[in-house]
Amino acid sequence: MGSHDIERLPLGSLLAAGDDEILRALVHRIRCSGIKFGSRAVFDRTGWSGGPIPRIEKFYRVRSGEVVPHPAPYIWDLRETLMRDDALLLAAMLMHRRVQLDTATYVVGLETAAIPLLGSLMTLNGMVSESRPIACGYLRKERKRDGLRRLLEGARIPRGSRVVVVDDVYNRGIRKRKIVDYCDANGLQIARFLVVVDTESTAGRAFKALHPVEALVTKSNIFGAAFTRHSP
Repeated sequence: MGSHDIERLPLGSLLAAGDDEILRALVHRIRCSGIKFGSRAVFDRTGWSGGPIPRIEKFYRVRSGEVVPHPAPYIWDLRETLMRDDALLLAAMLMHRRVQLDTATYVVGLETAAIPLLGSLMTLNGMVSESRPIACGYLRKERKRDGLRRLLEGARIPRGSRVVVVDDVYNRGIRKRKIVDYCDANGLQIARFLVVVDTESTAGRAFKALHPVEALVTKSNIFGAAFTRHSP
């Protein structure tokens, strides 16, 4: 079953829809393509009830310099989900509502996963008449070697500004430390991290203890009761 098998919400209806309705549609789309299981047997053992059947694929890791099969039962792949159908719009709508509740006027993220989210947030902000202004930027993986040689592309953010950091997945917080270091070095205050999915990894608890992380959905939301019975 693909993400097109659930009713799509027209933009007009989406703008008026409640958070719960949007969340249900987003969870369905993440189940369709945002998680890749290693086999059908693994899904039957650790997955959810009520469908849809997810993607079954091989995935790998690098160990001692060699590419080998990954031992995990599944991996998260939100980038595919957020680049198809209306899943990006669903996620951006929920993020936009949360950003509007904050006093921060700048939203930033790490390339490349955050770039579609940032673009959608800016588009929605211009369409919702009562929205207050926001500006966005993304942190490059490394400083551009020519041109303006920027590390942060997009809006120029004054020192002392509050920023909301967006991303697709929160796992262990390793990638997030780079933007923490940038903000510390440039006098920016991180209001919070806002992510689409929190995988609820135990390895990420130390980062959360220092930096507030808010997720649209969690692993428990996606797996539901079945996950508590068959935790991988």
